[in-house]
Amino acid sequence: MASWSKPETFKLIEIWSDEAIQEQLEGCTRNKHVYEKISKKMDEEGYQRKFEQCREKIKKLKQEYKKIKDKVNKTGEEGKKKLIAGWDYYESLDAILGHRPSTEPAVVIDSGSQENVSEHLFDDSAEGDSFSTLDSDCKQGLSPKESLNSNSKESTKKNRKRQADILQETLKDI
Repeated sequence: MASWSKPETFKLIEIWSDEAIQEQLEGCTRNKHVYEKISKKMDEEGYQRKFEQCREKIKKLKQEYKKIKDKVNKTGEEGKKKLIAGWDYYESLDAILGHRPSTEPAVVIDSGSQENVSEHLFDDSAEGDSFSTLDSDCKQGLSPKESLNSNSKESTKKNRKRQADILQETLKDI
């Protein structure tokens, strides 16, 4: 397989970042049809890539972004600038992924704290299970809203809000 040029990679990121594409990918475990659309759009832009190549490239971009983001979160301002400047795609990916919980630390806790915060954060008494709200599959031809269980996005938002409330209460106790 031929390597990806910078313009081609930026075009892939641009197509992948489209709100409609992101909505289709959100909550789907089977997403071949979405990557086929991405591949088709790449073809329309003059870049012939199979859907597998697009999926793999996006996967690798996300992995590299996460690796750099983790380092950025652990370093000072000068180090951040060097890390970000050292990778051409960081800012583009940060615009897409930067707000997601998997790339942002939920909370930073003083390591000197004696209390076990995880006991509060993962208390079994919290209602609902955010993982149970997603369908196991996103069927081709259905919008993400149709493929998700009814009101799952609302449930997910409520769960996130509830988790944030628990976290705030926990931090008050510390």
